[in-house]
Amino acid sequence: MSAMQYNEKIMERFLSPENIGEDPEADGIGEVGGGECGDLTRIYLRVENGSVTGARFTSFGCVGAVAAGSAAAQLALGRTPEQAAEFSAGEIVEVLGDFPEEKQHCPENAALAVRRAAEDYIRKGREKGK
Repeated sequence: MSAMQYNEKIMERFLSPENIGEDPEADGIGEVGGGECGDLTRIYLRVENGSVTGARFTSFGCVGAVAAGSAAAQLALGRTPEQAAEFSAGEIVEVLGDFPEEKQHCPENAALAVRRAAEDYIRKGREKGK
């Protein structure tokens, strides 16, 4: 894979991202941004009956950041918040394939955003005494 050549799955996800957009009613929000390329990824989770029933993302960044954010939101669905808090970049790579060397941080950031959103939900539950 050359310097900035993305595989077909990553390009498809970038060109037709699923679960894109903010969710003002989200139960947990996680954000990762800055770093070496300035990408910003935000994941929004909705939780009902102990399971993630809705997941959306916004990403201000490169092809890899958008594709990884889309895959991460989709993969978060159906998990408990505790399971989402263990989400790994490897799961995104399993679905989308390898990222170019200089874009390895994209699935890492998207996975971290899911974990932060789950942790936000869990923290809010504790604050409410749930």
